[in-house]
Amino acid sequence: MKNSQEIIFVEAGEKIEIFNRRFSSVPMSYEFSAKPVGSKPLSGSLEIHSKKTVFTRPVKTIDLKSTNAVNASLWDTFMTIYVLAGCDMEISIPKKKMSSSKALISMIVLVVILALVLILPGLNST
Repeated sequence: MKNSQEIIFVEAGEKIEIFNRRFSSVPMSYEFSAKPVGSKPLSGSLEIHSKKTVFTRPVKTIDLKSTNAVNASLWDTFMTIYVLAGCDMEISIPKKKMSSSKALISMIVLVVILALVLILPGLNST
């Protein structure tokens, strides 16, 4: 059985990039989990840097939880998510699911079909 998660070790005080979204308008959720290594409780924060095509949003900082999800909307064209570790921890990131790929493929197929419907009648008249 293939491992369905990527596991990253992060030391206390370290800042690590977890997700980096570039030139995408496909709405999706970035999910991962965190668990402390050792006897200290889980502590840390998430920094979410987001840019809507032209306009940069203020950096959003939220507390790190054992299960985390950050939603990127249609307008979040650029987004980078960082973890700032307050303790030694393991970050588990699920391998990408097919659902976002299926949505993207469906959109591409739709655009190609629309382009063919609009272009083919013009080609037949020549």
